[in-house]
Amino acid sequence: MGTVGYMSPKQVRGEGVDHRTDFFAFGAILYEMVSHKRAFRGANAVETMGAILKDEPPPIAEVVPAIPAALLWHCVPL
Repeated sequence: MGTVGYMSPKQVRGEGVDHRTDFFAFGAILYEMVSHKRAFRGANAVETMGAILKDEPPPIAEVVPAIPAALLWHCVPL
């Protein structure tokens, strides 16, 4: 199934997954590495899965104002 904080929306819904699931997890991990905060948080696993489905993480530039421009380019949602 996956580690809750890094699951893609398709995984949370129990749908089939593909390579995009890995990209989503990588993005969540990169966000956490740069900001020292999880992109999707909840008090428990169910709330975290709800956040993955409904919430957008705060823009990385708001969380880390001094982020280098080169890294910021890689953290912008597509």
